[in-house]
Amino acid sequence: MTVEEVFKIVVMIFTVSNLAAMGLEINKDEALKALKNPRFIILILVWGWIAGPAIAYGLTKV
Repeated sequence: MTVEEVFKIVVMIFTVSNLAAMGLEINKDEALKALKNPRFIILILVWGWIAGPAIAYGLTKV
């Protein structure tokens, strides 16, 4: 197993555990309140599906 393979595994474990920890910290009422805000949902979708990938793609081309 190379260092690159180990690094990929460690990054995946870190990402999943970090997201799980953040998810466990928020309570149900706060999450549902945020999901009822249409502006919030639109911003999340734009950043998550358009702006974020576009920025990542741009960084790979620099």
